[in-house]
Amino acid sequence: MSFYELIEKFYDTQICKQIQDPRLLLLNIASSQILNDKKYFADQDRTRDELFQSLLQIADKDPEFVLQVAYYTRNKLQVRATSNFIIAFATSYDSCKPYCRKYFNYIVKLPTDLLEVAEYSQLLRYYLKLEWIGFQNGYLRSIPYNINCRKELNFSKMLQKCGANKFQQFTTHQLAKYCSDRRRKRIIYRFSELVDPTLFMKRYYKRAEKLKFKQKAEKKLKQKVIKKQDRQKAKQIQKQIQKKLKHTKKQRAIRSLERKFITMKDIIQMFHISQPQYNVMCILRCRYPPNQDEFKQLFPQDDIVFEQQKCGKRMKLPNIITWERELSQQKNDKVWDKLIKENRITLLASIKNLKNILSGYLSPKAFSQLQQFLSNPQIIQQNKVTMLQYYKALEALIQMKNDRAKIIYKIISNAINITTNNIPTIPGKTHIFVDVTGSMSYELGNKSLQTVAFVISQILRIKCEYMEFYIFGGEKNNEPYLRVNFTHEDLYESVQKCDMVRRQIGNYYAMIGQTIEDLLYKPKIFCDNIVIISDMAVQKCFRKDNISFEYLLNGYINEVNPKVKIFFMDINGSGISIGAKQNCHILSGASERILEYITNQYLDQIQEVISFSNTLGNQQILKIE
Repeated sequence: MSFYELIEKFYDTQICKQIQDPRLLLLNIASSQILNDKKYFADQDRTRDELFQSLLQIADKDPEFVLQVAYYTRNKLQVRATSNFIIAFATSYDSCKPYCRKYFNYIVKLPTDLLEVAEYSQLLRYYLKLEWIGFQNGYLRSIPYNINCRKELNFSKMLQKCGANKFQQFTTHQLAKYCSDRRRKRIIYRFSELVDPTLFMKRYYKRAEKLKFKQKAEKKLKQKVIKKQDRQKAKQIQKQIQKKLKHTKKQRAIRSLERKFITMKDIIQMFHISQPQYNVMCILRCRYPPNQDEFKQLFPQDDIVFEQQKCGKRMKLPNIITWERELSQQKNDKVWDKLIKENRITLLASIKNLKNILSGYLSPKAFSQLQQFLSNPQIIQQNKVTMLQYYKALEALIQMKNDRAKIIYKIISNAINITTNNIPTIPGKTHIFVDVTGSMSYELGNKSLQTVAFVISQILRIKCEYMEFYIFGGEKNNEPYLRVNFTHEDLYESVQKCDMVRRQIGNYYAMIGQTIEDLLYKPKIFCDNIVIISDMAVQKCFRKDNISFEYLLNGYINEVNPKVKIFFMDINGSGISIGAKQNCHILSGASERILEYITNQYLDQIQEVISFSNTLGNQQILKIE
C-alpha cells in the first residue's frame, strides 16, 4: 500500500486545519517545491492543480502578490519551475498583467527560463478550458496531448513585450550555452518523433545497421580477440533494439507537452525581436555580410570585429571554452593543474572531481591554490554545494589514504561547518524519525536512499534547538525503533554511526505508527515538530493492533499539541509536494533545504514576501510602449 493513500486522509479538515488565507495558501504550495523543483507538464498533477486554483483565488483580490510570490520563490528560495509557472500565469491573466513589467526581468534570469515560461503559457491555454470539480477529484478532463503544439503557438502581448525586452539583457555567452543551433535541432527532431512515430523507429534501425556494419568489419579484419566489455555492450544494445522493434506496429502515445517544443528561434520570430541584431542573426542563422561596409551598417558596435573568412557563410554563436570541453579534448593528467592555476574551475566542479584532481599530476603551487580556494568563506557561501556532494567528497578522500587527501578532508569538514552556520535554526523541540527498511536500499543517483536520508537527517539534527533522533523499521527484538546519540562526530562519521545502529533493527516493516505511539502519544510528550524521512513505500503494518496511523496522529494533535507541525519527507522524490494545511506538510525530494521550509512556518510569511519584494525599491521598471 502506498503511503500517499494514507496521507490523503490527513487532508481531512477534522485532522489538519485548512489554511484560510488564500495568500498564505499560495505561498505554502509554492514554497513546498523547495526540495524538488519539479516540472508541471504531466498528464495529471495534484500539485499543479492546487497551485493553479490558489492562483485563481488570489489573482483578482491581490494581483501584485502573485508576482511577489514568484519573485520570492525565484530569488530567495531558488525555485525555478514554480516561479516560471506563476509568471506564465500572470502574463496570461488580465488583472496581473499591469504588474508583470515590474517583476519579469528579476524572475526570468536565463534563456532557458524564458523558453520554459513560453511553454507554460501554452500549457495554460489548454488548462484554462478544463472543468474543475474539486481537490479530491481534480479536473473533469485531462490536458490534450494528442495535438501538434508547434502549429498552435500563441502568446499574449504582455509576454511578447516582456520577453523581447528581457532578450536584450542576455549575454552572448548565455545564448551560446543554452541556445546553440545543435540544441535547437535536437528539440525539433525529438518533437517530430512524437508527431510522426515512424521517425522514432528510424533511429533504432540506424543503430542496428551500425552494429551489423561493425560485426562485418571485425570479420573482414579477422580479429581473433574481442574485449568482453565491448561484446557485452553490443549484446545490450541489440536487446534494446529488438525490444523497440517488437512495438513498431503499435501506435505510440503522443505527449507533446511533456517534451520541449519551443526554441529560441521561435521566440525571436513570435515575439518580433530585433535587438541585439548580431545575436538575433546568429540564432536565425542568417548570412554573414559580404563586405566590411555592410558589416559596419548592420553592427555599428565597436566590440564586434569583421572577419573576412566568414563572408557569405551562415552566422552562428561562438563556441564556449569551458573546463569540461578542455578536459575532454586534452585528456592528460596535467589538465587539472593548468585549470587550477588559471582559476577556471568552480567550487562545485572541484568538489565533484577531488579524487581525479589528487590522483593526477598536481604541482605544489596548484595544491596550495586549491587549499586556499576550498577554504575561502566567501566562495563557499556563494556556491550552493549540497551536503550530499560534500559527503561524497569525504567518502572519496577517506578511500585515497594519503597526506594530501587528509589535508583536503579537514578543509572540506571546515567548509561544511561554514555552510551549516548560514542555515537557519529550527525552533522548539523536534523529533526526527528515519526509515531504515529494505526499500531504502534502492539507489538514488550514485547513492542509496538510506545514505541520502542519513545525510539530510544529520543537517536537521545539527540545526535544531532541541532534538531527539530515532531510526525505525520492523521488530527484531522488542521494539521497532532505536535512539541514536551523537557527541562530536563530523558528517561522515555520524552517517557511518547511523549505518551501524540500523543493523540492530528489522528491515521488513516500517512500523512508524508503533514508534510514534510509544515515544510521543502514550507518554504525552510535547513536541513542536515531527519530521518523518522515508521513501513512502511503507507497509500496512504500522502497529501491532492495526489501528490506523491517521487516527493516532489525530489523537496526538487533539490531546497533546494542537499546533504541532508534521513534515512527511519523501526522499525518493517520486511523489507530490503540497503545503496546503497548517499541521501536515508533504515534501517530495532529497535536499537539506527542508530546514528553510520548516523555519519559514514560524515566520510571518506574507509580510516577509512583501518586504523582500520591496527591496526592488525604485529600480527601473520595464519601459514598454
